[in-house]
Amino acid sequence: MSKLVIKRIAYAVVIVAVLTLIWANRTGRLEPRSYKGEGELIPVSDTTDWPEKTIPVTVGAWVEDISDFDVSAQTFKSSGSVWFIWPADFQALLDLKKIPVDAFFTVANALDGYSVTPIYETPQRLSDGRFYQAFQYTGTFLAFGLDFRRFPFQAVQLPLAFSINAEKFSSASPFIRLIPDEQQSGIGEYVHIPGYVTNGKKMTEWIYHFGTRFGLPPEFSGTEMTGSRVQMTLIYQRSVITSVLKLIFPLVVVMTVVLLSPSLAASLWDVRIALPSTALLTLVFLQQSYADQLPPLPYLTFIDQIYALSYATALAFFALFVWSSNQLETAGENRQFVVQKINRVDLRFQIIFAVGIVVLATLGWFVPVR
Repeated sequence: MSKLVIKRIAYAVVIVAVLTLIWANRTGRLEPRSYKGEGELIPVSDTTDWPEKTIPVTVGAWVEDISDFDVSAQTFKSSGSVWFIWPADFQALLDLKKIPVDAFFTVANALDGYSVTPIYETPQRLSDGRFYQAFQYTGTFLAFGLDFRRFPFQAVQLPLAFSINAEKFSSASPFIRLIPDEQQSGIGEYVHIPGYVTNGKKMTEWIYHFGTRFGLPPEFSGTEMTGSRVQMTLIYQRSVITSVLKLIFPLVVVMTVVLLSPSLAASLWDVRIALPSTALLTLVFLQQSYADQLPPLPYLTFIDQIYALSYATALAFFALFVWSSNQLETAGENRQFVVQKINRVDLRFQIIFAVGIVVLATLGWFVPVR
């Protein structure tokens, strides 16, 4: 088998391996499957079919402060106010079941130390016949659903998920629908998180389908299986300029040096080999500079994918320079011809890898990892 055939086979193997890795990363086919039996959150829309017996309860929230946001644990602390407005038939239901006014709702993502304190001793009767009660809340909450796939340019969303306490209502009870009070809900002056820009807030209405019937046979289908939820979400964004200058720009500088290294004369083989090696070590330290800002993740972030491309590029250029130095060592009288051949291969590497990094980085941004 000739050297040309072996070389082509080697190129083909490398190309297939790279394409396989890209395919596996984009589709998640080689990753373990996530468990899907934990229940389901469905956003409410105009076409949502509500049960015939549905009692509307309005809920609003004022988030006074956010503190101790822990990315690794995905938790945060918060305090503020939450209020509910309900009709007389819901008050009759509370009286019938003897449910304390601070026990008919819960915060689904609350952790240990969560508490609510009623503002009024008894619910206040409004002029339109409805009832009103407000509470002060405080506690630690789970920041579920954080998505770092586009790190360092992702938005961080910290939710407060208010829901009906399903344990207090039987299957024969009317369905209690929580409706967000978007107009009156808001955020205070102490909600800012260091390192992030506060982008705003949103209130969304959801239906939560439990992943269990709590032991009931199929003929029972009531509110134990489905619940209403209103989610107050605070949205934060990293500064784009800061992220670029601190995380992206140093990487761009290192990779520019690597991509320009073939432009050095082939006779400077020792300098050429040293550049990719130094770049690999620099990439390791640069990657560690942001790794501490992220929790353990089951997927690659946007910047992780760029670093993977950078590692592959530096390794490929190191292999290129090893090959070119060996070619020069055995060139003999054909040294001029070998130098021209090396220059042609160097230029191809520069073009292919420069274009490849841009194309694959763009793909990594616009095509989300599964």
